Amino acid sequence: MQKYSLKNIEKISGGDHDFVLSIIETFKTTTPDYLNQISIGIEALNTNKIKHAAHQLKPAFDIFEMNVLSEKIRQIEMECEVKEPNMESIILNFKIVEKEIMEILPTL
Repeated sequence: MQKYSLKNIEKISGGDHDFVLSIIETFKTTTPDYLNQISIGIEALNTNKIKHAAHQLKPAFDIFEMNVLSEKIRQIEMECEVKEPNMESIILNFKIVEKEIMEILPTL
């Protein structure tokens, strides 16, 4: 099973290879920062910080067709919106997302 796809990016690029490379580079530089923000939020039990960073990752995961990761990041965001968030669930989903992203980034 493929973990990501460039089809959407290639489609919106209109054949502009530099645009595709720019999107990939932006993803590679910003995603680790957002993952770090989620990690910091988890350590501080700051669901607002976690939710904000998770929200920022959704469009990128969607455009790269990272469907499993899109679902996990949405679960994290939704869990942060409830009155008593399940931190175990947030941590479990975050570990899955973080592991997958760290495997994907070098392949982009």
